[in-house]
Amino acid sequence: MYSSLYIANEFISIAKAKNQYLTPIQLIKLVYIAHGWNLGLNNRQLVAEDVMAWKYGPVIPELYREIKSYKANKINNNIPVSSNLDLQDCDKALVQEVYEKYGKFTGIQLSVITHQKGSPWSKTWEVNPWGAIPDFEIDNYYKELLASV
Repeated sequence: MYSSLYIANEFISIAKAKNQYLTPIQLIKLVYIAHGWNLGLNNRQLVAEDVMAWKYGPVIPELYREIKSYKANKINNNIPVSSNLDLQDCDKALVQEVYEKYGKFTGIQLSVITHQKGSPWSKTWEVNPWGAIPDFEIDNYYKELLASV
């Protein structure tokens, strides 16, 4: 399990290597989606922090605070972190796969994906707006997505 900032930096590095960039909305949603797929595929959390159900979707507050100053602009640099930690190869591969499948979508498109009726965000927002989205809801949702493929 990692800080969301490490996962975000991995996405930023992948985008840079492809001469692409990510906006804050894209980055927040991609980190959330990677966390969901890791729960669904590997039965373990990818990020240590809680994912919260905010008005505009699932958000990891720590990550949001670090990148909100970019507003809708591209993120040019890695996020400063207190220590240097390498992701395990299997986690890097998962992040890479999520980028390949979802990195082409705009922030708005990713928001639509994560706001669908019946999604973990939707279920949480209905009963506990601004509350934490339970990992079991995220896990179940991504397991259902996996079963439908």
